[in-house]
Amino acid sequence: MSNYISNFYKSTISILILSTSVLSKIAPQPVRKPAIAQPLNDLIDKLFVQKGTHFDIILYGGYFFEATDVIDEFPSLTGLKYAEKIIVTSPSWNHIMSKSAILFFPHLRFFMKFSLQVKLQRLYHNPLRFIVYCANMQVNDLQMISKPFYLNMSPGQITLYEYFLIQSQIGLELITFEWFTETECNYPMIISMNFFNTNLMRWKNELIIPEKFRNFHGCMLTIGVTVGRMHTALDEKNRPAGPSIDLFKAMATLGNFTWNYQLMVNDMYRGMVGVPRNGRIIDIQIYFQVPRVAFSRITDIMHLTTPFIEERVSFVLTEAEPYSSYEKLLLPFDTLTWIFCLTIFLCAFTCIFVINLTSPSMQNLVYGQKVTTPALNVIGIYFGSSQIKLPFENFPRIILVTFILFCLVLRTAYQGVLFEMVAGDMRKPLPKVIDDLYKMNYTISVGEDLEESLNETISFERSYQKILRLYQNHFPTSGGFLKEDLYSFISGFMMFHFHFLFELTDVTVQALITGGIIQHSFAMEEFSMNHAIYAESITVLNTKQKPKVLTVDDLSYGFTLWLVALMITLIVFLLELTAFHLGMRSYKILRHRVCKKV
Repeated sequence: MSNYISNFYKSTISILILSTSVLSKIAPQPVRKPAIAQPLNDLIDKLFVQKGTHFDIILYGGYFFEATDVIDEFPSLTGLKYAEKIIVTSPSWNHIMSKSAILFFPHLRFFMKFSLQVKLQRLYHNPLRFIVYCANMQVNDLQMISKPFYLNMSPGQITLYEYFLIQSQIGLELITFEWFTETECNYPMIISMNFFNTNLMRWKNELIIPEKFRNFHGCMLTIGVTVGRMHTALDEKNRPAGPSIDLFKAMATLGNFTWNYQLMVNDMYRGMVGVPRNGRIIDIQIYFQVPRVAFSRITDIMHLTTPFIEERVSFVLTEAEPYSSYEKLLLPFDTLTWIFCLTIFLCAFTCIFVINLTSPSMQNLVYGQKVTTPALNVIGIYFGSSQIKLPFENFPRIILVTFILFCLVLRTAYQGVLFEMVAGDMRKPLPKVIDDLYKMNYTISVGEDLEESLNETISFERSYQKILRLYQNHFPTSGGFLKEDLYSFISGFMMFHFHFLFELTDVTVQALITGGIIQHSFAMEEFSMNHAIYAESITVLNTKQKPKVLTVDDLSYGFTLWLVALMITLIVFLLELTAFHLGMRSYKILRHRVCKKV
């Protein structure tokens, strides 16, 4: 009996175990999402999807646990809208990377080997953005590898490894390199940009990737000024001057850094066709110089330094044509102000003409018997001549006083601005956009290396322009020759492309516009390297400021005062006229009654 009961219990337990195992197989298992899937998805959306940037997913060293799960999870998160392909590589892989990518490494040694093998190809119009995840990498590891990076790679390459996801106990830390911090200048520092809590599944900072370069923390930066190409001039003390220097000074104030310049003279362009032998053609080359980085050629802008990289299409502009004497007479006022003033005088002459058609009694009421040439008086009042014959009645006298006040305001403003224009060397503004050059039928000749960058610009204007390719062997750098017969003085430049590590927010852009440094006529897009800004075709204003042209708004107070005085005068005149007619009527009635009694 005991054996029977024992066997029964054993059978029951076996059935329960079997049922439990079957149910566990049938029941759906909870899907384990990888810890880095959500933060990586947020970074992809911020860096790639929102910017329309295509990227690759690179598994260096083959598949491993985190990378495999993340890739399986991606389609449900982003759909890989901008993902081009998934590349699985071996440690012997040696490739030139010219596209943004997400990089997975199963071990730190793979990442170290990759950093020594890979060659990065940066394109100005195709900036590279990288998100790096290395299994089991710690912040200390990143501190350790920053020094080999700094010694073996140029600063421009080190910062292209932009964002590192570092695993910690409760989440993922977003790490990057910065060159300018509160403690170090011109040295790569490890900076924690954000933190993703895997328990709460959210970022500490909702911006995900905050702006990196708020300012340069007062660091000293060097400007290299190359004399030889053509943009700006030296002042009387042989210091660089011009619109680009003004722009740089404004950015130094906004970006909180101090600056110095290094002057490099190059007379290689003297004696060329169209270049004056007695003058210098100057181009200003602005970049932030890292002292530890050596460079072989001044024109090798690509590898000068990380903080500032610039490329521009250069056009030479001669000194602007001066205004003629007749043009200066019209310059003090803008068109709308001239129309307003002429309208006032036209109304005055029209009123005089209409009043002359009325009865002599009405003319005596308005002009008075002494005034015989009212139209000539209007012209004399504007030029400030004294009025010998004044109207007899109060109303025309008040009208005359208000008109004298109006002409005084107008004449004083006009003469003040006209004096500044006549005394100064006022010149017509230089063209600020390429379209103006086309309209002026300039002949543009460029070096061979600029032909590709100008193709889109000149393709629709080939019928108006003759694009020459000169000095391909002796003049490989960018430059342009415009109207050789007008070379007398180089005073400005136009249209350039900037890549710089400066945060052009709405506030800083507005500050530059308000300060008269730039015009709001450029397109900005975020440039990947160190979260910089790529500003295309910034138009720098001419530093030679001309006197302010007066507008209607500037004269509005004087005009308002005159109009108020005119309205008060009109009201008083109507009241006076009404009282006069009522008084005359009462006088006639009273006189009639007196005569009737008599």
